[in-house]
Amino acid sequence: MAKTKENIEYYLDPKNDKDYLQDLLLNIKEAQAAGKQLNFRILKSKDKGFVVKIGGLFAYVSYYHMPWRYNTVDYWKAISGSLVNKVFKAKVYRLQEDPICIRLDAKSHKFKEIELKELNTYRGIILSKKKSGFLVDMGSHFNWKHGSFLGHIHKASLVEPAKYEHARVGNAIETTFWGYTKGGRLILGDDRDHTQWLTPELQNLVGTIQQVKVIKRADAPLTYSVLNKGQNYKAHLPITKLYYPNTKASVKKTVAQFKDGQSIPCLVVKIQKRAKNYFVLKLVAD
Repeated sequence: MAKTKENIEYYLDPKNDKDYLQDLLLNIKEAQAAGKQLNFRILKSKDKGFVVKIGGLFAYVSYYHMPWRYNTVDYWKAISGSLVNKVFKAKVYRLQEDPICIRLDAKSHKFKEIELKELNTYRGIILSKKKSGFLVDMGSHFNWKHGSFLGHIHKASLVEPAKYEHARVGNAIETTFWGYTKGGRLILGDDRDHTQWLTPELQNLVGTIQQVKVIKRADAPLTYSVLNKGQNYKAHLPITKLYYPNTKASVKKTVAQFKDGQSIPCLVVKIQKRAKNYFVLKLVAD
């Protein structure tokens, strides 16, 4: 018997609660038999999943059966508060009638795709905090309507050191999106001078020969600069046996004769990622 205006008095009678539950249960059974997705709303988090409401009945969905995956349940616990009252779709994969026990599988839930815009600020939730920085999920910015977006915020990219010191797992944090790495990961952070070293534009210079400007000042060590699209990037030219196993002495003599402003061809060996990023160079013959 469906609950309508005509029979509402029937359901107000406590002795008929069981009939009402049976009606709700029948709807769930029919959806399960048809493989139909139903909306469910998250109520609270448990050790390994969520207690939810579906079709007027309580149910359970494990973290494993949520629409996206994490490597550890600790990440689910970090975002659990932001998921309360959020609605997703799921199929019923297990149904027990006495007592009623409903388990859901939400892995088939489909999200609408969205493109993050470079230089925009987004809100994420900190999943983990390490010495190098944070792992964050930016999906909370969109109330999880577009799924999960994982990214790292490196400590070196934070303009304000207190932002790192005061942050805790589960906290919300705002950060700027700078684009994607060559591997498709989000580039996040506050400081453009740091995050630009993660972009494909600079990563693609590794393994190429570039013209490098020599900067020579009195009573100061030589420094170098790689010019790319109008921007100068700091570089180092280490003279070690690693790079010059048989010519180290001759390379030292060559470097000693460099003049300020001179342009020299160098192989970009790698990007050194530290508090101050820079290109590592190897001198090549003209």
